Amino acid sequence: MTYITYEIVRHDGGWAYRVGGTWSEPYASRADAVESARSAMARQQVDDSDIDLREAAAFSIGRSAAHG
Repeated sequence: MTYITYEIVRHDGGWAYRVGGTWSEPYASRADAVESARSAMARQQVDDSDIDLREAAAFSIGRSAAHG
């Protein structure tokens, strides 16, 4: 099984999400970064994968691709 984690972090004077070593563009607010990460997660198509959104220090909201 493959695990994909979207981390919401401060970046370049704003907020961004990071997947692996790849950063999104910076957003003015954390809420905007979360919304963009959720949108990217919805478009992610990986068979038999768990997709996870992690905000700041360890707070996480999980979404399993297998469970829609």
